Amino acid sequence: MRYVILVVLVLLVGCTIEPAQINDAIDKEIEASLSLKAPEVKNYKTPYYSFYLPPHVGVRDSNKIGTTFISQNHEILMNIDIPTIIMRRYYRYDLENNMRVFDLEKDDYQYQGKFENFEGDELDFEVFINEDDQKYIILVHSNHVVLSSWVPLSNVPAILSDMLLLMRFTTVDEPKIVQTYSRKQIIDYQQQVLEMFEQVAPESGTLLDMDRLINGMIEFPDFEDFVIDDDYINSQDESEPGE
Repeated sequence: MRYVILVVLVLLVGCTIEPAQINDAIDKEIEASLSLKAPEVKNYKTPYYSFYLPPHVGVRDSNKIGTTFISQNHEILMNIDIPTIIMRRYYRYDLENNMRVFDLEKDDYQYQGKFENFEGDELDFEVFINEDDQKYIILVHSNHVVLSSWVPLSNVPAILSDMLLLMRFTTVDEPKIVQTYSRKQIIDYQQQVLEMFEQVAPESGTLLDMDRLINGMIEFPDFEDFVIDDDYINSQDESEPGE
């Protein structure tokens, strides 16, 4: 009898949980994820980026611009934010100068802050959590990657924690990204992002609010004539940021 009562109580509590009740748990997960010491090595490498993969997180799919992870039977999609990387290189663009890149009607939860990456550099990031079809979309955006997941409310804190760890422990070869992605290649990149979004949540149109990466919410001036100049890239690498 005691077992039955406990089960009923758990079910009742699960049915009455509200987003506001979980905000404290989310705040604590963010704080813990940002304070966790970085591992000594990255155990997963690709031609354009590398990262530390926690033991409890698996990889379902990976290509040169993104990876789909599995954690607690939920998918986490991570893509290299090529438009932001190019903007930062050529226009000294900072994420903090263009926050709220996801044009969503309502945020159930949002957070903006800074984190320290593998190299000890301080970078900006933002978190948005929104209800969608009785689940919650989590969006995490930093200077170099965009992560998304679509999970039940009870899984939000743990999945967000994994997303923040992946964000912190991912390093992108930015000079190589800038040098590689010409106009044609960015079109190819957009198609790859679309295909990966469709794999994550084909019935969730809200994920496609992230289409700043796909449909050009950031417009590059004279981008039709934009040509990557190796000499210019090399000169930028020799300069200090902010010069």
